Amino acid sequence: MPPPEGLVHAAYWWILDERDAVLGAISLRYALTDFLLQAGGHIGYSVRPSARGSGVASWALGEVLGTARRRSLKSVLITCDDDNLASARVIEKHGGVLEDVRETPIGLKRRYWVDPSAIRP
Repeated sequence: MPPPEGLVHAAYWWILDERDAVLGAISLRYALTDFLLQAGGHIGYSVRPSARGSGVASWALGEVLGTARRRSLKSVLITCDDDNLASARVIEKHGGVLEDVRETPIGLKRRYWVDPSAIRP
């Protein structure tokens, strides 16, 4: 069944530690609306402040890029705020190629494309 207009099918995961404490969340959208193409991308993630800098975002992004590969997504858009250099490094570590930096309805965004087939299983 198609989603309502303006929405896309997506999957959502909690990022948990070994004690099942929530460290963050990540989502994979299976398609892009005009808004997602401009600002949101296929993948969105957030890590709680006390867990940042520990590799959690990098691990989660790698896992979700594997899911994107298995779903045969050819190119995945991932965005981050222009001033979020930590997130930009995570995306670049996973092969993100910067297309541009642009003003969007939700602020200045860095827009990266990743080829999920280049990610090792």
